[in-house]
Amino acid sequence: MTPDPARPHAAPHRRRRANRAAIGGASAAVAGLAALLLWPGCVAGPSPFGGPPVTTADGQPLLRSAAGRALVADDASPLPDVPVPLRFVLMPERSSASPSPGAGLARRVTHVYQGRAGYDQLSTFFTEHLARRGWRPDPAGPASGPIRTYRKGPEQLHLSLSEAGGVATVSVLIGPAA
Repeated sequence: MTPDPARPHAAPHRRRRANRAAIGGASAAVAGLAALLLWPGCVAGPSPFGGPPVTTADGQPLLRSAAGRALVADDASPLPDVPVPLRFVLMPERSSASPSPGAGLARRVTHVYQGRAGYDQLSTFFTEHLARRGWRPDPAGPASGPIRTYRKGPEQLHLSLSEAGGVATVSVLIGPAA
């Protein structure tokens, strides 16, 4: 069939088939190129996390913390007003909590967490995050160092920070203010 110069739009079905074939070929080429570009990303490169794998004192594995980075508060902290660094694990066999017996009365909480962080990172984390949640250093107790005391309303918080062998331990004790 010869094209008719008077009808430049003759045989549109042939042009549609040709366009579809060209688009299909281009789509396959783009998909192939994307696969080639993404494939090297699947190969494990150097990890930003330093140090050997660590387990808690109870033998549970811990995730590695980012080396040299500031600690981030975990949104799922068991105590909403006491932040816990992300990737720190609650030690249930060493922890207990009982709710406040009434309005305006103090809770009784003992929580122990373990994770990977340096002492200085923990110190900075708790100094900043406890203040944001309304805890103030207790004038009757230490406000810095490995053991710290804070107050908020009818409650007193004793915080103990330690780090040994790559494992950091945070002890939180909440009770009535003295």
